[in-house]
Amino acid sequence: MNTIVAIVILAIFIEELAEIIKGRIEPRRLPQWAWLGITSFLGAVLCVLFNVDLFVAVGFEGDAASQIIGRILTGFMVGAGSGVVHRLLDRLTAAKAADKKAAGFDDDASG
Repeated sequence: MNTIVAIVILAIFIEELAEIIKGRIEPRRLPQWAWLGITSFLGAVLCVLFNVDLFVAVGFEGDAASQIIGRILTGFMVGAGSGVVHRLLDRLTAAKAADKKAAGFDDDASG
């Protein structure tokens, strides 16, 4: 479970970092494939640094080389999917707010 939490946190961090970078170089727009490469690279570096390996988390074991490869592949997935994770969290937050509003727990409701 800790690995999944780390993946979500890293994905959010990478997405926010990419947005900051995009804001700084907006006049020189990069194509979408370049952003995918940048975020995948950031994901791989961070997963190797923080020893985040989805393959080990689901039960794959191996030698040191295969664990490094697993971390790099996990990083590619985290980086490439960072936008997806960010959108998923936005949708979950919106759904939770809608549920609260439907249940009558709206903060703006006057009572």
